Formats: sequence, C-alpha cells, structure tokens
Amino acid sequence: MYKLFNNKTFIKKALNIGLSYEIAKIIAHWKAEGFMKEAFLFNIEETKKAYNNNKPTVWCSTFVPSELIYSIGGVPFMPEVAAGFVSKIGMAAETLHKAESDWFNNDLCSIHRCGTGLMLEGYMPEPDYIIASSHLCDGAKRYLQHISQEYEVPFYLLETSYYNNEIKYLIKQIKELIDDNCDVKTVIRNSDEYIYQHDTKVYGIKIFCINNKEEI
Repeated sequence: MYKLFNNKTFIKKALNIGLSYEIAKIIAHWKAEGFMKEAFLFNIEETKKAYNNNKPTVWCSTFVPSELIYSIGGVPFMPEVAAGFVSKIGMAAETLHKAESDWFNNDLCSIHRCGTGLMLEGYMPEPDYIIASSHLCDGAKRYLQHISQEYEVPFYLLETSYYNNEIKYLIKQIKELIDDNCDVKTVIRNSDEYIYQHDTKVYGIKIFCINNKEEI
C-alpha cells in the first residue's frame, strides 16, 4: 500500500477519479465505527467535491468556520488537515523537502511547509479563493496568503476580535466576504441577521456573541 503512495502519477490520478473515493468509503465502513465512521465518510465525500470542481473550492485555515463556506455555496478544503493526512501515510518527508528546496526555511511550521510541498507537487485541488483566520497562529494566515499569490486568487483574512466590543468588526468582515463571493440578492439585511438568495435558495446567517450570551 505504501508503495502506491510513492507513485506521484498514481496519486494525482486517484484524487480525480470518483472510484477512488468509493473505495475509500468501503474501507471506512470496514475499519471504523460510530462517530469516526461518520466523520471519515463525510470527509471523503467533501474531499471528492473539492477535486471535482462542481462548486467553488475554498481553502481555509482550520479555525475558519466551515458553516460560513457552506452557506455561500463553497466546499471547504483545509490544507493543514491534508498535511496531517500525508504525514500519516508516510509522505511528509518528501513534501517538506520540496518546500525547503523552494526557499521555505525549515524553522517554519512543519504543517505549513508540508502543505506548501503538496501544492508544489500538484497534489492539491486548485482554490477559487482562500480564507484565513487570525486565530490561532500567525503562520497560517501568512502561509495561506502566499498560496493565494501562487494561484492568483482572492485572499480574505478574518481578524478575530480579542475584546467583545470589537465583535461587530468581525461581523462586518463576514458580510463583506459574502458580498464578494455570492451571486447575491439580499432579502433582509440588518445588524444581526443577513439573509440572502443564492442559486434560488434563501440562506440566513445570525451572529451571536457567545462570550456575553447576548445576540449582537
């Protein structure tokens, strides 16, 4: 099995063939149980969507809410998670070397170097746009900003608020992101609720201040 993962041509073809994902689902049914099986099956299906280009593929850092991306009709793809997966199957050393050969210092985060190596080798699905969060680390947003320049796609940074009185600034950023990336017909728009139409479907986003337990 591990020999197959050393064949770059095989991997690239497998990532774009539907049968590969069906085989992965069979293995998930066989090897996993309960919640883990559900999680595996869900992620297999979402990875398939990211590669088949039927919907916009949105690269994001792990602290960007997936719900936001789904609500605007995209498919989230987290290169940091992909880096963890390739480490599990024994490909990390190759991708790290590839990144370092492209002038990525080995003092940088190994997760982001691994993701860069995967991109340089052509394993990743091409993003339509990229969203990063300023939480949790500075490295993720810098890494994803660089990736956006490589692919020449829009980059959005959600600067998360440290103080509760700055929450409305985050809301403003989310609304701007929605406006930029949807064929939007606004139905209702006010300070706490954002309802819009996309592909004849109506979605609603309500944003809450969790810390205060009060709706903004």
